[in-house]
Amino acid sequence: EDGMGATARFASPHGVAISQDGVIAVAEAENHTIRLLEWVPGSEGLGPESFTVSLAAGVPGEGGMKDGPAEEALFQSPHAVAWTAQGDLLVADIGNARIRKVSSGVVETVAGSGEVGRRDGEGAEASFHYPMDMALAGDGTLWIADAGAHSVRSMQANGTVSTKELTSGIDTPHGIALGPDGTVYVAYWDYFDGHMLRRSYDGGQTMTAPVRMATLMDVWQVQFAPQIPGDFRVPNLSSIAVDPVDGTLYCVYFDTTEVVGGNSNVDLYLTRSDDGGGTWTTPMVINEDPDPPGDQFFPWLEVSADGRLHLLYFDSSLVVQNDTASTAWLDAFYAWSDDRG
Repeated sequence: EDGMGATARFASPHGVAISQDGVIAVAEAENHTIRLLEWVPGSEGLGPESFTVSLAAGVPGEGGMKDGPAEEALFQSPHAVAWTAQGDLLVADIGNARIRKVSSGVVETVAGSGEVGRRDGEGAEASFHYPMDMALAGDGTLWIADAGAHSVRSMQANGTVSTKELTSGIDTPHGIALGPDGTVYVAYWDYFDGHMLRRSYDGGQTMTAPVRMATLMDVWQVQFAPQIPGDFRVPNLSSIAVDPVDGTLYCVYFDTTEVVGGNSNVDLYLTRSDDGGGTWTTPMVINEDPDPPGDQFFPWLEVSADGRLHLLYFDSSLVVQNDTASTAWLDAFYAWSDDRG
């Protein structure tokens, strides 16, 4: 549902991207759409009454594969978005295994045949397997965390896709970010060591040894999470983002803080690195909880040029429910921070 921020509704929002003029694009996976959050001129602060929500592309609730006019085009569980310098939107369309572009009200496929795989090539010759996150470099190169292919890919402006040799030892890369100096940051989840980071300083040709960003306190299954109400996939993925000006690196993830009344209290944690990912601050909880507490999970983070942190996440706290419930009542929230979290 579009409209003012206080009344708008989302269904499984995932990736966010901030344009040069402050428009927030959201990849809405369950609704198969791309939505826009725009600040209302003259509004005070950044509360729900300060934003309007509108549809940029896709047919709400209808998944599929179709290029053409934005209001008729179809996506299948889009997971990430990136603004180009020209004001176009690139979309990681996971369900269609393609990279799509929204430009001047028209959607087109830039790369990917639709076949699931890891084939390099130009445009439709290439194939992907769960392209989950993207980061766009100043030279127009698009970096892609291809989770299902356990690979990091790059796409040139002409749609030519290649696989970078910085992928050995990375299982299911799900986060990718670029520093202002060109450093490529790749986040992945290690079942034993927690949330991990690897870096490349030479355009993806070589990579550093892994660095642990955070150690999980709870044991998370690969697919389903008994810590959270509902019967759906909740892999413990993190989101990383870089301040495009000063290079501060942020990681947001979720973990069990405590058990209350027999139910796990899952919170969002933030950790920060001021030295390019070498060392990390002690993770801190960044959400507030009612009594009894709910669960906050599936965060997605972006940092705009003014240093502001923009966060999307799921929250079960508005409805009291047990972890064993087969159906979950969830809300999607947008939050922001001007003091580095």
